[in-house]
Amino acid sequence: MDQKFKIISAVIFLALAAWLGLFLYNKYNAGGINPSPAVSPGLGQLPASATKQDEKEVKILAENFLSGYGSYQKGKFSSLKEVKKMMTKKYQEETARFIEEKEKEQDSAGVKEYITYTSIPAETTIVSLDLKNAKVLINFERNTFYGVSLYLNGVLTTIDQNGNKTTQSLKRETAKKQAIVLMIKEDGLWKVDSIKIE
Repeated sequence: MDQKFKIISAVIFLALAAWLGLFLYNKYNAGGINPSPAVSPGLGQLPASATKQDEKEVKILAENFLSGYGSYQKGKFSSLKEVKKMMTKKYQEETARFIEEKEKEQDSAGVKEYITYTSIPAETTIVSLDLKNAKVLINFERNTFYGVSLYLNGVLTTIDQNGNKTTQSLKRETAKKQAIVLMIKEDGLWKVDSIKIE
């Protein structure tokens, strides 16, 4: 009797497993469940979209880019050179041409003004985002310092707008501004393709 019970139990178990397998198979193949959403949306399929990781990456990239791009000493291009690695190849080429032209203009003019700008992001909003493109709006604070603080012979020195050493605080102006940062995914990484400051 015990042997018969084991055989009957095994047959029932196998029948239930087969029924469950058929049920799940039919559900997946009838469009009821889509185990892997496709890139191009179709009937019963979810459209592919940017991930939370993409959102995080574009926000961080936009803010870091604005901070570097918008913080510099007038007539100096080291900050632009530093953020070039965050740019698309096309934007890198445009920036290299811009720097070359401006350096030539300065060499011929020979005028030096010591004015420093800093840009501090306050609020960042993703306007649009898909798998390949992003548009980000950043509200930020632009500080203009009429002069520069730098190290000369190991001593922190303040130089006014005209290039003279001073012990007084630099004159400062603050303005609220906005930047639109356009990004594309290039070689699998988000890169800045342009920035427009309003």
